[in-house]
Amino acid sequence: MKPLDQLALVEHLAKDVEYKLENLLSIIPAKYHTTSLESEARCELSYNTGRRDMLVSFQKLFEHMDAQLTAEADDMLKDMYEQSLEDTA
Repeated sequence: MKPLDQLALVEHLAKDVEYKLENLLSIIPAKYHTTSLESEARCELSYNTGRRDMLVSFQKLFEHMDAQLTAEADDMLKDMYEQSLEDTA
């Protein structure tokens, strides 16, 4: 898969995670948007804060992948541009 295709996929996945996180945060009480319950807690709130943590981890992963793929795509475009200049010279 080419870097630009990978970038499009990562951007799509990132938007999906953002949408799911926004929906999840709408059902979690505000005071638990950034905090968690004790690890022994077994309830819907604990489950939802766990899902929130997973989605935030995915967001961070996709941000890193986006930056890396953007850099690779920029390098590829730069190489293609330089090659075209060489070919016309």
